Amino acid sequence: MSSSTIALADSAEETSAPPAWHYHSVVLAGRVLLLIVLLALWQLATHQGWLDPFIVSTPLEIGERLIEITLSGRLFTDLSVTLLETFLGLALGSALG
Repeated sequence: MSSSTIALADSAEETSAPPAWHYHSVVLAGRVLLLIVLLALWQLATHQGWLDPFIVSTPLEIGERLIEITLSGRLFTDLSVTLLETFLGLALGSALG
Protein backbone atom coordinates (compact mmCIF):
# COMPACT_ATOMS: atom_id res chain seq x y z
CA MET A 1 0.00 0.00 0.00
CA SER A 2 1.20 3.47 -0.75
CA SER A 3 1.46 6.18 1.86
CA SER A 4 -1.45 8.13 0.30
CA THR A 5 -3.70 5.05 0.58
CA ILE A 6 -2.73 4.64 4.22
CA ALA A 7 -3.45 8.33 4.86
CA LEU A 8 -6.89 7.99 3.26
CA ALA A 9 -7.63 4.92 5.35
CA ASP A 10 -6.56 6.72 8.53
CA SER A 11 -8.76 9.74 7.76
CA ALA A 12 -11.72 7.48 6.96
CA GLU A 13 -11.41 5.86 10.38
CA GLU A 14 -11.36 9.25 12.09
CA THR A 15 -14.58 10.41 10.38
CA SER A 16 -16.50 7.17 10.75
CA ALA A 17 -20.17 7.21 11.67
CA PRO A 18 -21.18 7.07 15.34
CA PRO A 19 -22.04 3.63 16.71
CA ALA A 20 -25.50 2.21 16.07
CA TRP A 21 -26.52 2.43 19.75
CA HIS A 22 -26.05 6.21 19.58
CA TYR A 23 -28.41 6.49 16.60
CA HIS A 24 -31.02 4.29 18.29
CA SER A 25 -30.85 6.23 21.55
CA VAL A 26 -31.33 9.53 19.68
CA VAL A 27 -34.34 8.08 17.84
CA LEU A 28 -35.80 6.75 21.09
CA ALA A 29 -35.31 10.12 22.80
CA GLY A 30 -37.04 11.83 19.87
CA ARG A 31 -39.99 9.47 20.09
CA VAL A 32 -40.37 9.97 23.83
CA LEU A 33 -40.13 13.75 23.41
CA LEU A 34 -42.78 13.65 20.66
CA LEU A 35 -45.10 11.60 22.89
CA ILE A 36 -44.65 14.06 25.77
CA VAL A 37 -45.33 17.04 23.50
CA LEU A 38 -48.46 15.43 22.03
CA LEU A 39 -49.81 14.55 25.49
CA ALA A 40 -49.11 18.08 26.72
CA LEU A 41 -50.90 19.59 23.70
CA TRP A 42 -53.86 17.25 24.25
CA GLN A 43 -54.04 18.22 27.92
CA LEU A 44 -53.79 21.91 27.02
CA ALA A 45 -56.45 21.63 24.31
CA THR A 46 -58.98 20.05 26.66
CA HIS A 47 -58.10 22.41 29.52
CA GLN A 48 -58.48 25.50 27.31
CA GLY A 49 -61.78 24.25 25.89
CA TRP A 50 -60.50 23.74 22.36
CA LEU A 51 -61.66 20.14 22.69
CA ASP A 52 -64.87 19.30 24.51
CA PRO A 53 -63.89 17.47 27.73
CA PHE A 54 -67.23 15.62 27.65
CA ILE A 55 -66.23 13.96 24.37
CA VAL A 56 -62.43 13.90 24.68
CA SER A 57 -61.10 13.19 28.17
CA THR A 58 -57.80 14.61 29.30
CA PRO A 59 -54.73 12.37 29.42
CA LEU A 60 -54.56 12.85 33.20
CA GLU A 61 -58.15 11.68 33.66
CA ILE A 62 -57.48 8.65 31.47
CA GLY A 63 -54.34 7.80 33.47
CA GLU A 64 -56.18 8.16 36.77
CA ARG A 65 -59.00 5.92 35.56
CA LEU A 66 -56.54 3.32 34.24
CA ILE A 67 -54.78 3.18 37.60
CA GLU A 68 -58.12 2.95 39.40
CA ILE A 69 -59.46 -0.01 37.39
CA THR A 70 -56.08 -1.75 37.46
CA LEU A 71 -55.88 -1.57 41.25
CA SER A 72 -59.49 -2.72 41.63
CA GLY A 73 -58.79 -5.80 39.48
CA ARG A 74 -61.42 -4.94 36.88
CA LEU A 75 -58.94 -4.19 34.08
CA PHE A 76 -58.23 -7.79 33.13
CA THR A 77 -61.89 -8.82 33.48
CA ASP A 78 -63.06 -5.98 31.25
CA LEU A 79 -60.20 -6.59 28.82
CA SER A 80 -61.00 -10.30 28.50
CA VAL A 81 -64.68 -9.53 27.76
CA THR A 82 -63.68 -6.95 25.14
CA LEU A 83 -61.25 -9.35 23.44
CA LEU A 84 -63.85 -12.15 23.45
CA GLU A 85 -66.44 -9.88 21.84
CA THR A 86 -63.88 -8.71 19.27
CA PHE A 87 -62.90 -12.25 18.24
CA LEU A 88 -66.52 -13.43 18.17
CA GLY A 89 -67.42 -10.46 15.96
CA LEU A 90 -64.48 -11.24 13.66
CA ALA A 91 -65.46 -14.90 13.45
CA LEU A 92 -69.13 -14.10 12.82
CA GLY A 93 -68.28 -11.47 10.21
CA SER A 94 -65.89 -13.85 8.46
CA ALA A 95 -68.41 -16.69 8.48
CA LEU A 96 -71.24 -14.55 7.09
CA GLY A 97 -69.02 -12.92 4.52
